[in-house]
Amino acid sequence: MRNVWKIPSEANEWYSDYIELMEYRKNPRIGRTKCFRCLLSPSREKSAIFLGINKVIARAIEQENNISSSRIYPCPILNRYECPFDKKKSNNDNNNKLNEEDKVDSNLLDVDDLFNLSKIAFQVELALGKAQTMTKSNETIYETDFEAGKVKEIHANYHGDPYSYSTEYPLEEKLSKEVKRLSKVPIRNVQDVFNALTDRETLNKVLEQGLDDDEYQRHRTEIVDLFMNIKDKIRIEDLTLYEPIFTLSTQKSKCTICQEFANIHCINCSNNDNVWLCVEHWIQHKINYHLQ
Repeated sequence: MRNVWKIPSEANEWYSDYIELMEYRKNPRIGRTKCFRCLLSPSREKSAIFLGINKVIARAIEQENNISSSRIYPCPILNRYECPFDKKKSNNDNNNKLNEEDKVDSNLLDVDDLFNLSKIAFQVELALGKAQTMTKSNETIYETDFEAGKVKEIHANYHGDPYSYSTEYPLEEKLSKEVKRLSKVPIRNVQDVFNALTDRETLNKVLEQGLDDDEYQRHRTEIVDLFMNIKDKIRIEDLTLYEPIFTLSTQKSKCTICQEFANIHCINCSNNDNVWLCVEHWIQHKINYHLQ
């Protein structure tokens, strides 16, 4: 079928010319979009899915350099064309465009440093997020009906007591895609995040497990060093975990095959209420005992 919604090439050219004109005129709205991935931009914080690593590093910069309470985070300018950290512009030119209380010393960092630090913060966010996902999986019990091919999740409420919804999920989809291996470092709440950011060995484990980018994995030691240098300036109140994980009081057990951590409970083996399986061996159990 012909795509009747295809944008004419003339419109694309017009839009490209428009953006070029706005950049030439240093339009503040375009300048704001160019700040999106800067360390000092509050965009990640406003998305309500990140932990606040950008803010943690920015606050450390404030404290290390005795910047006044007017602070650099969130950035009071949010306009790349007027960035006070752009060393290509003179200090006088920058300061003339800032309110007196918002002036900062552009010699502290260059704008490129801020974007590079933001990339590092993002990678640390991803690593901590991966640890949280794995922890969430391992704080859930999967009541599994191998014969019906269904799985029900048992979660913990605020008090750690078990609860579940009536929803049942397809066995293969749920156990294959969502049940993760045990995280080397459990990340359940902001205290766990704070502990990870302020302890060298713990942070190294989180990054080793969670950094998917080979380049950042090669520079893992330098990333850990960065946070150890600022660990005394990290404030737990700058961190946010929007979906904390509550520890389930229900006793889990060990895998009946390998004796490792297990949270998949077989409800079909009625002769033995303690048939628990790990993410590595539930398929083997299904083949051995429940293959129809």
